[in-house]
Amino acid sequence: MAERNSSDTNGAVAAEHQGRPTPAEVGAEIARVFASQSFSQATRCREFLHFVVTSALQGCEDQLKERCIGIEVFGRSPGYSTGDDPVVRVKAGEVRRRLAQYYAQEGRNSSLRIELPVGSYRPEFLRASESEEMPPEAVAQPTSNLPGDLPVPAPTSLENPPAGSPAFAEDGRQAVIASSAGAKAARFSTSLGLFATAAVFLCLGALAAWLLAWQAQQAPRAVRQFWGPALDSPKGVVIYVPSPITYQPNMQLYEKAGADPRFQTLLGRTRNLLKFPPGQMVPWNEIWPFPHFYVAAADARAAITLEKEFSALHKRVVMRLGERCTFDDLRGAPAVLVGGLDNRWSMRRNSELPIRFVESPTDQEQLVDVTGPQHRSWGQKWEQLQQNEDVGIIARLQQGAMGGFQVIVAGLSPNSNEAAANMISDPKQLARLLAQAPPGWQHKNLEIVFGTNVVEYGTGSSRLITERIW
Repeated sequence: MAERNSSDTNGAVAAEHQGRPTPAEVGAEIARVFASQSFSQATRCREFLHFVVTSALQGCEDQLKERCIGIEVFGRSPGYSTGDDPVVRVKAGEVRRRLAQYYAQEGRNSSLRIELPVGSYRPEFLRASESEEMPPEAVAQPTSNLPGDLPVPAPTSLENPPAGSPAFAEDGRQAVIASSAGAKAARFSTSLGLFATAAVFLCLGALAAWLLAWQAQQAPRAVRQFWGPALDSPKGVVIYVPSPITYQPNMQLYEKAGADPRFQTLLGRTRNLLKFPPGQMVPWNEIWPFPHFYVAAADARAAITLEKEFSALHKRVVMRLGERCTFDDLRGAPAVLVGGLDNRWSMRRNSELPIRFVESPTDQEQLVDVTGPQHRSWGQKWEQLQQNEDVGIIARLQQGAMGGFQVIVAGLSPNSNEAAANMISDPKQLARLLAQAPPGWQHKNLEIVFGTNVVEYGTGSSRLITERIW
């Protein structure tokens, strides 16, 4: 009777150990799920799953509601209509499909499953044994209650030994008992060593998982904080790109180049430079002006990057180029202004900036700190900007004369315009920038000055120079 009670107790302890997974186990499983082919490229699905899993483990049941998830994960305003905007329901369905795909393929041998039941946003953490029927022989034998659930042989009763067992021969009873005790000690020592090793790997895995989860959580939070006023506005975000006046030689000027075959086709004329001796005069009637016809390639790439960011945030975008942007377009609407000295709308707010654009008569564009005691400045001539470090700003401005929230991404050349757009469109870069911003920046005007390396007319790595709020 005593022996049966001991077995029942061991089974109960083992069942309790196998019942509810620990947060560390869930964290390790989340890391494996996020690294899988089903989730590695699905950023929004990872953010969704991370939020609901973290909320469930912390017991925050009130956060596992559609509206709360829409606000925290997808940046929706607190008053948004869940009936008109199904983003949470749609993404939950995608997460369920991806989880099913993962556990049918890469995670088919996983000992722990994470499920999101239909009709609920509360995840369930199930051990594989909970969804599989145990074989009879596994039920008949009690299992060890050591951490890690290491399998050990079922104990043999000394009072009722199996028939013919040599352990109970008259001349060897004491020796066999000692041998049995030694075997038990050896098994315990082996189990303890395996447990210690498993614990180390489990801790490292859990640490890595929660570090990834923390980074994933910080990035979306930074995006929501930075773009909050734009996302909350009922109006679409206006992205304005300037279009400077450009000049192009007409056919009379190309004819002066002689019979150069490179200039015989339109493709050749647009891809090859037309060169004349330095002192040669060019009549004005041999030049065609193109007002507001082209945009800088770097500015176009910046606009495309920003449009993709707002598309991912499910925010409507209104694109405006050159002269096709009026005061009415910007009145009360959130806007991103690409460019500094060549952007008329950026220049309307230039005087508000503590570090502002200044154009000198020596063809040197500058950024000047007008509020600092030493009036520090950054600037180079145009030709130097193409091969050295460029400097730019990101200005996040609350409502001003035009009535709407505005962000200026600008630099001393179009290269830094593009770099600024890349920085505020990358959640990780944005999180790093805002981590160093002065306290209270969310409700004030913020200006970030950065430097970026110019590599073959493109931008390389960027670095923070200074930040101001007012």
